[in-house]
Amino acid sequence: MRVLVTLVMAFFLFVAAGCSRGPTNAEVEQAFREAMARNDFMGLLSQTVHIQGFQVDKMEKGKDGVYRATVTIVSDATIGPLSVGGAKQMTLRLTKVGEKWVVLQ
Repeated sequence: MRVLVTLVMAFFLFVAAGCSRGPTNAEVEQAFREAMARNDFMGLLSQTVHIQGFQVDKMEKGKDGVYRATVTIVSDATIGPLSVGGAKQMTLRLTKVGEKWVVLQ
């Protein structure tokens, strides 16, 4: 009987933990790419900036339920004959809307 009660309690703890989890690294990257696409005026950004690498360094949940992901983005940009690139670290604020994670602006 005790084993059954323990298993039921463990199941509910597992389900509750799964419901409150934050975004995965892949979901953070997807939300970032979608935010870039939304802000891409006339396709200028996608024609000049190319993302070479994306890494989630740290993830934390704020008191307001918004997740803050510190990410490092490696990119290069080509504007005419000029080419620049490098790594940049930034913090993204994410929240879940429906089934998708979105970057807050």
